[in-house]
Amino acid sequence: MKNINNDDNFQINNLKRKSVYSLSRTYPAYLILILLLISSYFIYDTTKNNVATENKNQFEKSTKSVEIRLQNLLQSDLEILQSMRGLYDMLPTVVRDYFEIYATVPVKSHVSIKSIAYIPYINITQKPEYLYNTYSIGYYYYKIHPEGEREFYFPVQMVVPFDNYNNKLLGFDLATNSITKTAIEKARDENLIVSTPVFNFDLRNNDQTFFVLSPIYSKNSDISNSQDRIKNFVACLALEINSLNFFKEALAGAKSTKTANFPTDSNIIYKFYDLQGANKKVKIYESPNSHLLTQGYKPLLNSVVPFKIADREIALEFYTSPSFQNSMQSSLAYIALAISLLLSFALFGFILAIITSRGRALDLAERMTRSQRRILETTRDIIASMDFNGNWKSMNNASYYVFGYQKDEMLKMNFFDLVIDEKDKENLKSLIANPSSNEVISKLDIQMKKSDGNPIVMNWNLVISFIDKLIYAIGSDVTLEKKEEEESRLRSQQMRLASFFIQESAQAKSLYTIKTNHQLRNSLTSVLGYLQLLDQKLYDNQDEMYSYIKLAEQSSEEIYTYLSDIMDSTMSNENHSVLTLEDSSINLGNLLKEIESAFAQQSSNYGKIILNIPAEADSIIITSNLNYLKESLTDILASYSQNMNENEILFQFERDTLENSIQIQIISKPNQLTSEMINLYKENQDNLIDAIRYDKDDVLFRLAASASKIHTLNGQIVYDTLGINEDNIAIITLSIENIL
Repeated sequence: MKNINNDDNFQINNLKRKSVYSLSRTYPAYLILILLLISSYFIYDTTKNNVATENKNQFEKSTKSVEIRLQNLLQSDLEILQSMRGLYDMLPTVVRDYFEIYATVPVKSHVSIKSIAYIPYINITQKPEYLYNTYSIGYYYYKIHPEGEREFYFPVQMVVPFDNYNNKLLGFDLATNSITKTAIEKARDENLIVSTPVFNFDLRNNDQTFFVLSPIYSKNSDISNSQDRIKNFVACLALEINSLNFFKEALAGAKSTKTANFPTDSNIIYKFYDLQGANKKVKIYESPNSHLLTQGYKPLLNSVVPFKIADREIALEFYTSPSFQNSMQSSLAYIALAISLLLSFALFGFILAIITSRGRALDLAERMTRSQRRILETTRDIIASMDFNGNWKSMNNASYYVFGYQKDEMLKMNFFDLVIDEKDKENLKSLIANPSSNEVISKLDIQMKKSDGNPIVMNWNLVISFIDKLIYAIGSDVTLEKKEEEESRLRSQQMRLASFFIQESAQAKSLYTIKTNHQLRNSLTSVLGYLQLLDQKLYDNQDEMYSYIKLAEQSSEEIYTYLSDIMDSTMSNENHSVLTLEDSSINLGNLLKEIESAFAQQSSNYGKIILNIPAEADSIIITSNLNYLKESLTDILASYSQNMNENEILFQFERDTLENSIQIQIISKPNQLTSEMINLYKENQDNLIDAIRYDKDDVLFRLAASASKIHTLNGQIVYDTLGINEDNIAIITLSIENIL
């Protein structure tokens, strides 16, 4: 053997340590670093885009706020104009008083509305009559200006505010102004609400003004085409609006001309232009900070929004202000890049550190995997997976110990072919067909058959994965445990039934004794009466007769005393072997309705139960124990409806006046299981405790328990079936009153 000195060992160990950091083992860390660096760039780019999107959204929010405020005031002004226009549609003639009443409030409440005017169309021939009519409505000093003869006029006849003739618009001929004339003629010809461009109105000291005009035509006239509209044109209603005040009032968001104080307005700069011609635009309003655009400031964002005043379009130009974006927002993308790079290198160092121990971790994982594989192969529980059709996909070797099939044989079989009860198959298929989530966990006891044909009970823990389209299953053979449970349940049922029979027997014995004592006491009372009469008569041989009568009387008294003592003992509460039942008056109709309601509220192995109760049931009153009678009827109805989706049960009643009893007839729809159990009951009436072994779904137990309780109530019951697929009946006879 070659000797290795300490230096050689050191070199070998050193080589091993270096191999841990070799590229062949650490290349995943470098790949992750590259991916992280790429991710860092994407984070930077995404953050940059998000900041840009946020800026755009904030900018659009600010511009939209301005646009909405302008639109709100414009809509309010147009509603005023339409409201005034509606007067002329409703009334034959709108007199001055009506006009001023309806126009005064809007003019006073809107500082931007300079005036509201009525502007008729007057040709040269109508001028004298027009002036006369105008004087007649109270404008005694009215005159058309500028003066002069013209082919037609558009004079302002009525105006609010009137201001005692100080309103220069009163009498002004708008036909002398080319801008207003063109607008009126357009409104007339096209039947539209029309706006003039913003212009310097010399009548208002060259204030920037625009008119909004609405045409008025003769009532019920034809205005379907331009010629008819010109022919039937009567006048125009006009809003005279001060342009500067309009924009101030709108941007202030209130009926005021004060400067707007909306937070978003400080983030933007805006200028409004009236578009006059193809390439001509006239500035009509600008924000207080608009001077920044002339001082070398370059806005981050800008936009142009078209805005219509009636039929006229103006341009709203918006720009971001210097306060729109703070320094943190502008640097956010670079900050995100720096943080992501720092995290990338930190994660790279962490991954590189743990890769060096990967070999040891793999060895440990391999050992654990081998241990788990040994557990999987040696367990007697089946651990497997299958598809939704029951075809096995994988399985351990436990199938031979459980079913008697080798693993290869078992994998070729179908899960559902091994299930005995069709109901178990339907339950599992229902879980698969009606998922409540992506993964359903269920625990089922299923009866299955082994290779030799013998049945076994398997307890399956199932995980139904609708993502993997697989069922993961762990199955245990619990046949012995189930047999023990069944035996225990059977013994319990037999003991319960035996206790019912004991109570029934004790009650019957007590009832028999009481009835016999009643009869004997009645008979002896009669004998004693006769003997006492004989004792009072005179006979020839009086002494001898008297001695015989005396002896008979003494004997009768002794028997009477003895029977009285027996009866008192039988009826005494100290006799615990006899069940003490408290009787009460029972309305059969109410009792049956209460039972039907209870069935509707509870869930069990029977479905909907409908009781067909005749009206006469409400008038039948019997004296009996309510709890025993209710339990008996409930068990009978449950037994007759076992495993049925719906069952309708008919009740019939017959009174026997001689016996003072009532006969209750119960007729149920066909139920094969119930029919089988009725036949089993009839065949084993003398041995019901042993027959419970063959009971199914506790039907026989409930029938026997119900019969015992009816007998305890001093009643009679008969179960019968008209055939396997025919109706099932039960006849109960009860005393109407307690004979005791």
